[in-house]
Amino acid sequence: EIHERLVGSEMCIRDSPKLKGEIQLPNMMIDQFSEGGEHNLQGYIPTEAAMFKTLPLGSIVLVDTNVKKYIGDGLYFLRINGFYKFRKITQLINGNYEIESDVKKEIAEELNSINFIGKVTNIWLNVKV
Repeated sequence: EIHERLVGSEMCIRDSPKLKGEIQLPNMMIDQFSEGGEHNLQGYIPTEAAMFKTLPLGSIVLVDTNVKKYIGDGLYFLRINGFYKFRKITQLINGNYEIESDVKKEIAEELNSINFIGKVTNIWLNVKV
C-alpha cells in the first residue's frame, strides 16, 4: 500500500508515491535515454512492503511513463485493484505471465486487467553501509 508522503514542501497526490522536485542525472544515463524513442521519466519513492528487497525504503525509482503496456520482461509500476505496485513481470514459455513481488509470485494468462503506469528504467537504492 502506498501512503501520502511529504517530499520537499509539497504533498504528493493521495495514494501516489510521485517524487516532487528534480533529480540531476549523470551524462551516462542521459546518453542511455537519447537512444530509441521518446521517454517521459518520473521519479517515485516506493513504500510498499512487498518489494522491500528489490526497492528498500527510501530508494528512488525512475519510471518511463510513456510505457503503457508490457513491452518485455522487467520491473513495472502498475495500478492493480486501485493500488500502486512495483512488480517484476516475465513472460513464460507457455505464453502466460509471472507477476512477482519479493514475497509472492502469481501466474496470469493475460495482462488486460492491469493498468500500466510505466516501466522502471533506473533505481537508486537506499542502502546503509
